[in-house]
Amino acid sequence: MIVIGYWEIVGEDIDEVISLYQQALEDRKKGKLNHPKMVSDNYVISGANSGFRIFEATDPIQIENLKYYYYPLMEWEFVPIIKAEDSIKAYMDSKK
Repeated sequence: MIVIGYWEIVGEDIDEVISLYQQALEDRKKGKLNHPKMVSDNYVISGANSGFRIFEATDPIQIENLKYYYYPLMEWEFVPIIKAEDSIKAYMDSKK
């Protein structure tokens, strides 16, 4: 399942979030984290302590692991996304 993860840093401790993020990148390379696969860059919304990234999750627990890894420093919202062509096909199939 492909999901877009919207994140927001809660509070003022951006340095701690950056440290956790850098550690997560290292731990991912070593296979130490059961987080969803990152399939896009990490984007920041200019002028805000928020942004988004696209992930591929094979198990919903991966999403929960990611949320709790950064808790309580960040809040996450995950929304499943699909290709427009797949949505169109589903719509057309529903009319049959």
